[in-house]
Amino acid sequence: MLRVHKASAQGLKEQAEANITIAKEGVFTYDLILFQELYEVEEPLLPEIIPEEKKKKTVWPYIFLIIVGFILILFSLIIKPKKKKAEPKVNGLEEEIFNYIKKEGTTTQKDIRKSFPHSEAKISLVIAGLEGEEKITKIKKGRGNIIKYNKVN
Repeated sequence: MLRVHKASAQGLKEQAEANITIAKEGVFTYDLILFQELYEVEEPLLPEIIPEEKKKKTVWPYIFLIIVGFILILFSLIIKPKKKKAEPKVNGLEEEIFNYIKKEGTTTQKDIRKSFPHSEAKISLVIAGLEGEEKITKIKKGRGNIIKYNKVN
């Protein structure tokens, strides 16, 4: 059985033909493929999405934002906020404990805790502060501390 099949593509003048001989009964698929010549392909006409004039106009706000951001970063790096120096706090408890140690000359931290109605941690912080100011000397003895008044101050 001989059948002639023709194929054509839309918009092209060319056609393809193929002679096919089918020996048996059945359903068969035979594809005819047409390739378009490259020199015939036209560049697709795409609408210009953004005209060149508008592209230039829309770039300037971004450039402006980048410049302003850069200036702000430089400004923040150059002019740092001045840190206020912490003034030494005159603590009433600190003065009371210091006067107690001065009066006693040498005492234990346990005796100081018994003389003042504050927590062990608060007393320890005050003593550490006085030691940092070199007004007193703290000497570790066993599980306790001996506190000694420095007469140099």
